Parts: sequence; C-alpha cells; structure tokens
Amino acid sequence: MSFRARILFNLITAVITLLLVNYLWHRTSAEPWFQNQYINTGTLLAGFAYLAAAIISTRTLGITLRKLHSYLIRLELREGNDSEVKLPDSAPEIAKLESTLERILENRRAETERLRQLEDYRKEFLGNVSHELKTPIFNIQGYISTLLDGGLEDETVNRNFLQKADRNVERLVGIVSDLETITQYEAGELELQRSEFDITEMMREVVESLEFQAGRERISLQFQDPGKPVLVCADSFRIRQVLTNLGTNSIRYGKENGISRFKIMPMGNKVRIEVADTGLGIPEKDLGRIFERFYRVDKSRSRNKGGSGLGLAIVKHIIEAHGEQIDVMSTEGAGSVFGFSLPKGPC
Repeated sequence: MSFRARILFNLITAVITLLLVNYLWHRTSAEPWFQNQYINTGTLLAGFAYLAAAIISTRTLGITLRKLHSYLIRLELREGNDSEVKLPDSAPEIAKLESTLERILENRRAETERLRQLEDYRKEFLGNVSHELKTPIFNIQGYISTLLDGGLEDETVNRNFLQKADRNVERLVGIVSDLETITQYEAGELELQRSEFDITEMMREVVESLEFQAGRERISLQFQDPGKPVLVCADSFRIRQVLTNLGTNSIRYGKENGISRFKIMPMGNKVRIEVADTGLGIPEKDLGRIFERFYRVDKSRSRNKGGSGLGLAIVKHIIEAHGEQIDVMSTEGAGSVFGFSLPKGPC
C-alpha cells in the first residue's frame, strides 16, 4: 500500500471510529442519535483535531523524506553515480526515497563484487609474477653456484653455464620490462606518437628479424607482400612491438615444419593486418582469456618456451589505445589467426 493510500485509509478509519463512538455514546445516554449537541460538538472537535494532526504530521514527514532523498542524491553524485531514475513530480516522496535507496544498495552490491574480483585478481597476479620471476632466478642461482663450486675452472662447463645464466638474465629483464610497460599502459601514462609510415616495409623488417628464431624452431615464414607501400597512421614503435609479439607467438606455439603467415589487406579507409600460424590452436574455453596478463593455455609448454606471459596483454592495450580491436580465430590442433585494423594515412 502506498504512502498516500495509507493516510487515506487511516483518515476513513478515524471518521468511522468517531461516528461509531458518537453512536454508542448516544445509546448509553438513552438519547436519540444526533440529539445531544454536546456529544456531537465533541465528536466534531475530535474529528477536526485528528484531521489537523494528520495534516501537520504528513507535511512534517514529507519535509523529512524530501530532505533525506536530497541527501541521498547528493551522496550518489559525490560517489560519481549520476544514473538517477527520474520519477514524476507527483510521485509520493516515499516512492522516490525507496527508488534511491534501492539504487544505492545495488551500487553497493556491484562495488562489493568488483572489489572481490579485484582482490582475486590481485592474488592471482602476485602468484603469477612470483612464479614467472622464480624460474629464471633459480636457474641463474643454480648456474652460478655450480661455477663457484669448481665449475669455473672447468673450461667445458664455465662458458656453457655462463651462457645459460645470461639467457635467463635476458628473460628476467624481459619480464620486468614487460611488467613496466603494461603497468604504464593500464595507468594511462603512455601516450601514442602517431605518424604516417609504410606498414609493408615494417612488416618486411619484422619478418626478417624473426628468421633466426623461426629457423631454430623449424618454422617457415611467409609474408604476402602487397608489392607496394601501404601507409597507415599509428604509433610506429608500438605497432612494431605488436607485430613482433604476434610473430614471436606464432613461432613459439607453432608445430615443427609449420608456417607463420603475415598478411596486409587494404580495406576502404583502413588496413587489415593478420598474423596466422599452423600450430596448436587455442581451445574454445580459453579464447576469452588469452589476452589476460600471464594467462597461458598450455602452462608447462609455454614456460619451457620462455616469454613473459604478457605479450598478448601488451598487444591488446596497444591496439585498443589506437581505438581498434584485436580479434582471434582459432581451431584447436589447426592453428590461429590474430588480426587487427589501423587507419590509413595520412594522419
């Protein structure tokens, strides 16, 4: 029952009660109903008194509810929530108050859930960071301990172990560098330096830089060269980072004697870039999470292959900073295709 309906119900009940009391009073005094003017006057005065009290209390309560509603609205605005549901001015104050309270409670529930998710994410992130750093640190520690325990004088051991330690130092530096980069992206501290450049030439250079790594993994690189300059407007340093990360991933997770393909396709006022492989592919259940920090589909194989586990997360941040989206199509056991678009030049 609404607030106004309750007031009306109470008023009718009071009138009926007064009339009933008036009737019983006349009956007990053995006088016909409405014949005793004192009783009738008292009843009328009591009715007016109740009506006045009801009006005053209603107005006072209405003022209190409006003040409380105004305070809650200011509280919402201070918290940055301006999604107030506009009710008609004729709506009861209690209805407006209920609507605002429900909205605040819903926001509190959403905020609590978000904080819980952030806490879970923080714990997972710290666990992943410690695990990623622990592997190269322990390897370096093992190689150095072996050298200090006498391996330094053994020429068949010392150079080999120093080279292995150096590779683990490089991996450690790479992890720290990637962590710093992605932290800056998420904090909005890195600004894009857009310029016009030839994406064809850049792709050609990236493919050439990956030839040694691909040869070591017995992967063939194929670049479908458009045969002419294709100008785009983007941050050349960051896009080179994207192409390198995608190319490295296509080699790292490819199959022996497989192929990594690089493609450029002008499409209207944009240019579509794709990096494909004939590797392991990604299970459908993992597709929605591959751009998360440190998320690995095959954890044991991924860590054995090296890498920081941050490459795809960095790629996603760079592409989104350009106002575009990166997409992936994958078939488990057959390979994956990563693609994104860039606006054509000039800037």
